[in-house]
Amino acid sequence: GARLVGPKWHAVKVDWIEVLLAMDNNSGKVSKSAIERFGVENRVEVCTMRWLGRPRPSRQHASVVVKVATKEDAEKLLKSDGVTFGGGGLIITPFKERRTPVACFKCRRFGHRARDCMRPETYDMCGQEGHLQCETVNLHYVNCQGPHRASHRRC
Repeated sequence: GARLVGPKWHAVKVDWIEVLLAMDNNSGKVSKSAIERFGVENRVEVCTMRWLGRPRPSRQHASVVVKVATKEDAEKLLKSDGVTFGGGGLIITPFKERRTPVACFKCRRFGHRARDCMRPETYDMCGQEGHLQCETVNLHYVNCQGPHRASHRRC
């Protein structure tokens, strides 16, 4: 039942990118010239490139996620010992996207954040509204009706 909404890009994690060479000073994002430079130097088609976290101003190097157009380009980067950017050697590893659904920590439901929530606060343990602590031993989750806390990671 799933369908591909956008293009399928292949992601790799790149460590030791020189921040001063890669950062756009106005936006703080990876610059377009850095994206082009990485692609040209390594002979791959780069679709997007973004910081992995926010690079610290005091640090000289940071990590980025590079998404390339083909699986072959990703494998080429992963297998190569000579991946460079601005003359510096880089460390390439596979990148696994671990996005979770947006969850509200106020009402314990999905699809919105607590700052936008209009529902009453719900307790994590029992799933009941109107109180923030309870002594229940009968755990209950409001979304799946399961016998566990709302914060249970496997649900």
